[in-house]
Order: sequence, then C-alpha cells, then structure tokens
Amino acid sequence: MVSPSTRPSPLLLLIVVFIVVWAIACSSAAAHGAGARRFLATVGGGAGGACNPEIGRACSGGRPVPGQKRQLLKCCGRACVDVLESWSHCGACGARCGFGTTCCGGRCVDVARDPDNCGLCGRACSAGLQCAFAMCGYA
Repeated sequence: MVSPSTRPSPLLLLIVVFIVVWAIACSSAAAHGAGARRFLATVGGGAGGACNPEIGRACSGGRPVPGQKRQLLKCCGRACVDVLESWSHCGACGARCGFGTTCCGGRCVDVARDPDNCGLCGRACSAGLQCAFAMCGYA
C-alpha cells in the first residue's frame, strides 16, 4: 500500500512530462537541421542577423547557402527578417498575414485553398485540380 506522503504530486508529474516533451522536440529539431532560425524568421526575429546602421540599415549575414531556399532579408526594426516567409513581415516590413493565411514567397496565401500553394508553400496542384482542405483534387 502506498501512503499519501510517498505518492508523487500531480504538479511534479506535469513538470516531468513537460520536460520530456520539450527534450524530444529539441532533439527532433536538431536532427532535422531545424532550429530557432525558422521560428524567429516567422515571428519577425533575426533570420539573417542584426541590422547594420552604418551601412544604411543593411542586413549582415544571411548569405545564401547552396541547396537552401532563397531569402530576401530586410531590416525590420532591429532585426533582419526574411520577408519571403515571415508571417509578421510578409513581402515588406510590418505587412502581417491575416488569420488562416501563410506567407509564401512574400504573399499571404490560404494554403487550404490556393492551387499554387496547396497544403504548404510551393506545392502546386496538377492542371485541372482544385485545392480544398489543403489537398489537391479533394472530392
């Protein structure tokens, strides 16, 4: 029989579960080459480093890497932001995408309905197929 003093508290169990989930998420992101960079670019953080006020507020860093998607870095506030993918700076500094839309190539699109970006940016439906519920040709 377990006495009440030896049972773990629900708060302790919740903390342990949170730490385990967080550790799995971090290791999964590192294994797939993802990190904070994509998240920060999406919310308006420094995709390409800091703005350089000495050179007309140009972005430093963020040079293209072979095999990776292209970027268009602009100095928005104090951070360099990829305006081709940033939800809060889509196409230009301060241009926010509305609810239910995603920034694809500098345009806010509804990936649930856009036949050129069906389900995710850049996934085009075949000719004649409509995009519905983020799937090409959904009945």
